[in-house]
Amino acid sequence: MPTKKYLKNKSAKIERKKIKRKNRSKIRKFENHNNYISKRHNQLKLFESNYTPPKKATITSIFSPAVLTLGQKNASSTLKFISNIKHECSKSNRIDIRLDHVLEISNGAIIMLLGVIQDRKHFGINFTGSFPLHESSRESIYRSGFMDVVKTSQTAKSKINSNAILVSGAINKPPDELYTAVHKSMKCVWGIEGRCPLLCGAIIEMIRNTVDHAFVNDSRSKTWHFNVRFDNSLNKVYFAFSDQGSGIIETLVNKSSNVIRHLFDNNATLLYSAFESGTDSRTGHQWRGTGLRTIYELHEDGIVKNLTIISNNAYVSFERKTRVVLDESLSGTYYYWEIDLTCTKHVFK
Repeated sequence: MPTKKYLKNKSAKIERKKIKRKNRSKIRKFENHNNYISKRHNQLKLFESNYTPPKKATITSIFSPAVLTLGQKNASSTLKFISNIKHECSKSNRIDIRLDHVLEISNGAIIMLLGVIQDRKHFGINFTGSFPLHESSRESIYRSGFMDVVKTSQTAKSKINSNAILVSGAINKPPDELYTAVHKSMKCVWGIEGRCPLLCGAIIEMIRNTVDHAFVNDSRSKTWHFNVRFDNSLNKVYFAFSDQGSGIIETLVNKSSNVIRHLFDNNATLLYSAFESGTDSRTGHQWRGTGLRTIYELHEDGIVKNLTIISNNAYVSFERKTRVVLDESLSGTYYYWEIDLTCTKHVFK
């Protein structure tokens, strides 16, 4: 049986161990606290050195003009509306696009609007919106796929777009949907669902221009947007293509030096000549690699009609031989054309 002295010594030993463990725990906590303070201080210093004020969380409402089209008469006001959206995206991360009072809206304006929205969504911008009260304008929005990228209270009708195809891409390889859209357009006009090699070739040149030239000095993703709308009752198809890059004018000037601006009356004349003749006659330069002539030949051969191009502040309509300098500039390039029964048939099974 243990003696009293033995039990007393054992108890004292256990007590000493407890005190030692407690002291070690205090030292460890103190060291951990100092390490935490030091680490947190360094984090705060790094944060403050790279700090930028956050975008305000309030919703910014932007109201559309009554006529939202890209014809010569209304192109400047439409581009100003698009420019306002881009500007507000740099200040706010919640944009409310108000289309309530739109009385007329074109397929081209819709695709340009969708292009801006889709590109800005990559930067964390959230978009909400309203629809036109005007019935035909509202139906145009329903058919466009607008509700697939903008939150609205009328999402039930977002699938009413069977007569329209919206294709977007970011690489130099056209997706299958692009060829599907061309095949269906031939069916709508000519009753034959087949290939249209010259049309596909021109669209591929537009994509190549976007990927190879439009974003040379831009860190944003290289995206393009292509929209086709069918009118079976008229055997007519409406096409639009857009990107948010530098624009053809800026690309041509950067490639050849700023002197080229002084060889033409204005940017619209430069853009018209670049497509029609490559500007060889005045500059001695051929715009090799841009594919502009390939696109112009669609109009020249009568395969498409109403070929219209907007780039930077230049507006060109080849059918009307119109060359206009706009009050508002577009950052990017926009193409529009149509095919109907008056065009030259170019389709193969």
